[in-house]
Amino acid sequence: MVKADLSDVTTEQLLEKTGQRAADATARAMGSWRFVIIQTLIVGVWIGLNVTGLAHFDIYPFILLNLAFSLQAAYAAPILQITQNHQSLRMDASLRRIEREQRATRDLVRAALRKLEDQS
Repeated sequence: MVKADLSDVTTEQLLEKTGQRAADATARAMGSWRFVIIQTLIVGVWIGLNVTGLAHFDIYPFILLNLAFSLQAAYAAPILQITQNHQSLRMDASLRRIEREQRATRDLVRAALRKLEDQS
């Protein structure tokens, strides 16, 4: 594994990169079938325990469950936005790289054509 030289990276930049990686990982996890299935099972057990009377920590109308969903949504929305912004920045950087490569290739082709024209 290659270690990066972090001597010129500010704490703010390092935290931003760490935050972006965390947001990307969270968005990947929340956007998976595994997450949907696990959350569905937890909600099913939650409701089942409270409806059957085996537990009474959140009786109908399940206010705590509603609060949990609201809290999850409140955090999920900005995390997904951070991930979308990060993806947009990566795509912009990729497009700039592709444009540079295309320009360099075009310049090489033009130089080769000029050289061929000069030879004939």
